[in-house]
Amino acid sequence: MVFPETPLTLIGRLKQQDMARLWESSWEEFFDLYHQAVRVCVIGNFHRHGWKGVDACHVEDVVLRVFHSILRSGEGSGFDPERGRFRHFLSAICQRRVVDFIRSHKNDARQEPLDGHEALLTSTEDPFAKAADEAFNDALLGTMLSGLRAQVSPRVFMIFELVKLNGEEPAMVAEQLGVRRAVVDNSVFKALQKLREIAKSPEIRGEIDL
Repeated sequence: MVFPETPLTLIGRLKQQDMARLWESSWEEFFDLYHQAVRVCVIGNFHRHGWKGVDACHVEDVVLRVFHSILRSGEGSGFDPERGRFRHFLSAICQRRVVDFIRSHKNDARQEPLDGHEALLTSTEDPFAKAADEAFNDALLGTMLSGLRAQVSPRVFMIFELVKLNGEEPAMVAEQLGVRRAVVDNSVFKALQKLREIAKSPEIRGEIDL
């Protein structure tokens, strides 16, 4: 059985740097899936250290350093699913890279909040823990959908996407595609069944919060 491109298998593929095309496609997928989660985590760590006004370019610099750390043999191969969840592993790397940045820019702290994050930064609570969890869940759901796309036919995935992700009525989808309503219902059923199998896979189970 083929499992989806989960964090663990993606990291393994990313380390096969002799396979240039495979490495490039894996890197792009991993970066796209986890960029927002890492960014929220980095901003949250800055905020917890009292850095409430970090330029967006510096945030992005730290984000890229986090991804670079994952690829380095010392940290990228350090993820062990038996010792904890991937989101905690990634959060720990975010924390280290933020501390590294702060140590090298001791005199650069500012008080102005980042654009678009004013409400979060002025809150008396720490909103970033919840925001980071939501972003990680979005990334993992994206991983599951990527796995679904690889395991069902293009037509089945398209019908599933139209009905379940875009919220279109099954009858309208059947009319648009020129197929019977039963074909639409059967495709959605197959996709949901396969998605449940993916969610139960060892590399997804225990990571996703539903």
